[in-house]
Amino acid sequence: MSDRPGSADSSGPLRRYVLISVVRDEEAFFPRTLDSVVRQTVPPAAWCVVDDGSRDGTPAILARAAGEHRWITVLTQPRREARVAGEAAGRGFNLALPGAWEHRPEAVGMLDGDTELPPDYYAVLLRALEREPELGIVGGQAVEPHADGSWGRVRIPAYHVHGATKFYRRACLEAIGKQVVGTGWDTADIVRARLAGWSTRTLPDLEFRHLRVSGTALGRRRGPYNRGRAAYLTGYHPLFAGLRAVRNMFRPPYLSGGLYFLQGFLSGYRQRAPRVLTPGEIRRFRREQLRALTGRSSWWR
Repeated sequence: MSDRPGSADSSGPLRRYVLISVVRDEEAFFPRTLDSVVRQTVPPAAWCVVDDGSRDGTPAILARAAGEHRWITVLTQPRREARVAGEAAGRGFNLALPGAWEHRPEAVGMLDGDTELPPDYYAVLLRALEREPELGIVGGQAVEPHADGSWGRVRIPAYHVHGATKFYRRACLEAIGKQVVGTGWDTADIVRARLAGWSTRTLPDLEFRHLRVSGTALGRRRGPYNRGRAAYLTGYHPLFAGLRAVRNMFRPPYLSGGLYFLQGFLSGYRQRAPRVLTPGEIRRFRREQLRALTGRSSWWR
């Protein structure tokens, strides 16, 4: 049994971190995620995996992992049949966070159960936080599989960070507070961190593999729709959202991706769905979007 004594007793700047994962029916991918975490050159002090009511072989895999590694703990939530994008991630992260604080981490990472990391992944992220005291949220560049078997980078603004492997400086996470439970959580935390004075960014030279294309756990059509829904919930300016929909029409899946994005965005207006950011936060976020559209200095440049 591995107890990772080096992780628990690590000294020196920014070496102590914990991971939180929320998984559901990930037997096909989680073993690769587990192996890549075990092989990290700077291991986590603890890793809490929240099982969101899996019905496949995931619980057995988690039980074996916790039995072999004392630094892995497993929490179980009852399965909710109505699956809402981002709901399980936010709810599970908030459930595990109090236990994470008990390990006195300097950083907390969210890690999807369908990712594969290079061995130095967290060592590089920790060095980035150490070099840049103002950096609050950081992560690597995702690459995802294509239908022809090739892999390609996921396009993302430099200021944004993939939800699959977000890495939070403790002080930044404390400033943000609890995660939003539901669609748009992974934009809301970035906006709140930025508005609180933290910088956020993706490290383009640090790649990780997202073994399943983002947003396809509920079907490929739901991915663009959910991104449009998230754009509404986080208060995108309608002009910015419309231009993003047009841009998405020229990327796979061609035409339909932009249309589904627009449907998701407009669904919020039809249903008068409550936003996940406050009116003041939305005004400041939209100001950044308009600055980007007019070529001025903004989060995008």
